[in-house]
Amino acid sequence: MKASIGFIVFAAAIGIALGITLYQTIIDLKAESAARTQETQELKIEAARLQQELRAQMNQPVLNGTLISGCSEDECLMQVGDGYNGYVVGVGKLKGFYRVVQRSAWGETRDCDTLVMLGGTETLLNEYMNLIEQGNTVNNLDSQNRIQFNLDLSQITATERDKILKSTEATPIELVVLNPLPGGKGVPACYSFVEILKSNNAR
Repeated sequence: MKASIGFIVFAAAIGIALGITLYQTIIDLKAESAARTQETQELKIEAARLQQELRAQMNQPVLNGTLISGCSEDECLMQVGDGYNGYVVGVGKLKGFYRVVQRSAWGETRDCDTLVMLGGTETLLNEYMNLIEQGNTVNNLDSQNRIQFNLDLSQITATERDKILKSTEATPIELVVLNPLPGGKGVPACYSFVEILKSNNAR
């Protein structure tokens, strides 16, 4: 009987040890995955920054780009010509809070994820405001003349998406985004001009 009890206690101890090991392994894997995601986002930002610098330095005929200002970790923008009418491309910041906005295009009406802009990289804000004033209907202004800017939340992690969804006017969020060349005409109702690279708590 004592031997049986001893065996049960020993087996339980082994089970607990294995459980702890498995739990720690899961934690380590999650941490490693999060680190890889962060590293990927940082590489995207760095690649975009270097790409814009290189294009401007080489004065490539395809884009004929000119750096708008010096590049920092989260901001590096270039103005392009050659049929793009000085459109701004590169990496910049958008500050605001989440709101669902109903939009219609091409016979469909959808609820779109948007960022109500409270600030950010001034050059980008001016670019989007100019597009709205020129009649581009991808984004629009709310009753307080703030840009309601479409976001594609399918491209980011659940953690990043949750941070955006929980943002409010009192507790806004700052997004670091890649603004590529425009996608052309005939885009869907919830089309977003940007790719979200990472999010920060707004100051």
